[in-house]
Amino acid sequence: MAPRRAKEQVKSDHATVAKSAGVAFLGQSAAVVEAFGLILFTWLYTPAVVGLFFTLWAALKVLTAVTEFAMTTSQLRFTPASRSRTTDLKIFKTALGTSLTISITGALVIAWFAPEIAGFLESGAIGKEQFTRIIRIYVWALPFWTLIEVITASVRAQHKFGPEIRVRVFYEQGLRLIAGVGLYFLGYQTFGLFYAHVFSIFIASLLALRLAARFYDFRAILKTPVDRAFLKEFLSFSAMMMPANFIKKLFLVGSVIIVNVGLGAEAAAIYGLGRHISSVLQVVHLSFEYVMAPFASLKNALAKRQELSDLYNFTTRLIGALVLPLGILLIYISRDILTVFNPDYAAATGVIIILTAGRITEAMAGTSAVVVEMLGNKFLPLFNNLMGVMVLMVLQYYLKDNRVLGGVYGIAIATAVGFNVISLLSLAEAHFFYRLSPYSKKTFRPLAVSFALSAVMIVVFYFADLLPHVVHFSIAIGSIYLTIHVLVRYGLSEEDARNLGRVGRWFRSIKPQTAI
Repeated sequence: MAPRRAKEQVKSDHATVAKSAGVAFLGQSAAVVEAFGLILFTWLYTPAVVGLFFTLWAALKVLTAVTEFAMTTSQLRFTPASRSRTTDLKIFKTALGTSLTISITGALVIAWFAPEIAGFLESGAIGKEQFTRIIRIYVWALPFWTLIEVITASVRAQHKFGPEIRVRVFYEQGLRLIAGVGLYFLGYQTFGLFYAHVFSIFIASLLALRLAARFYDFRAILKTPVDRAFLKEFLSFSAMMMPANFIKKLFLVGSVIIVNVGLGAEAAAIYGLGRHISSVLQVVHLSFEYVMAPFASLKNALAKRQELSDLYNFTTRLIGALVLPLGILLIYISRDILTVFNPDYAAATGVIIILTAGRITEAMAGTSAVVVEMLGNKFLPLFNNLMGVMVLMVLQYYLKDNRVLGGVYGIAIATAVGFNVISLLSLAEAHFFYRLSPYSKKTFRPLAVSFALSAVMIVVFYFADLLPHVVHFSIAIGSIYLTIHVLVRYGLSEEDARNLGRVGRWFRSIKPQTAI
């Protein structure tokens, strides 16, 4: 019975992870709201304002990695392994108190030194005095965004994925879009975008608190004591993880700051737009990582290494199979997407192609980075991210003066290579240190079908280019539907397709299982 129960548990885990990742995917797909907002903002606001917005938003995300002090990672590491409700409350209380204290202090310091910061960054056509005012307004998004990060991580640690993503993505971005357009027409052509974002983050933080109240009793949190031994263990783990999280954020968004300092606000607008569009491909990867983190922590705490290995393999083969055709599609339609934007942003096409290609190769390592992170080693994630940063800096130094690969393209290449170094190191460490591999016999079929379908897509797109713009764009959109249909039907096993839920069962014409 034991082997049978273990097999049933694996099937149950796969179904739960796939379903939860599907919910996370739907929530992350609300990033379409952000893309639509960017279209409007590039029409309404000048490239200098948009570039500064991308730069300060990137700086805010990087700073949040410091102010939340790895409380997101720590909660995902400790809460799933917790054996009592009191411990859960203790973890949440420590995370919330620590992050709010640091973030509010950080906001006050940045507001004080705003003139110096305004002199360091490039503001384009916006004067230094105006830029200083923008920084002093926008910096108050820092404690609110930190609050959102920590609270939504606490909900995710309870294996609840859909609601927290709606708060992080849909509400924050939807409110920013409405407020940004409204304030522009009210006459705030410079400050409107920054006021709108602070407002949207503030409302989203209130919604995050409301969400957390469904899973945590705030009165009980206030009364829960935090002993010194727990505080030492929790904060020491957080202190080791914070630098790794900081560097990870640098890879995700920090290059926009580098572009601003080196090339100016208008170049930051071009690079930031390309980065935002290419990040659409991360939706698949991030959705599985969001779900994998608490599961990996739980399986590790229960010493169920084989079940962890099965989940690792399952998530990786799905990520690799899905990301490749989606990436080919994104690269192809990037030119069409940018025709909707202001012509000043045409150079972002190259940034999209480079970063998307980088994300495709990164996807082949699957959830390796989050697995290594959740297995409790404090030093490996930091080492991996430091190595990635070193590679990024070296490449940027050698590419900065290159006529063809310099400028925003050089920074995009350096960034793509850097985050691939991190993923490859994580893949190797999971294999050699923890005897975990994301690949098995089950991996070959979905990846082979995905590669074949992607090759067909490339051929179709080549000939579609000869057709009118509207026709080849329609062909591109239709091709991805057919590709996913064929991939699920012939690339995935019946078990994997069933675990994808309704979508998988529909493509494979599988009837739902009924209890006997």
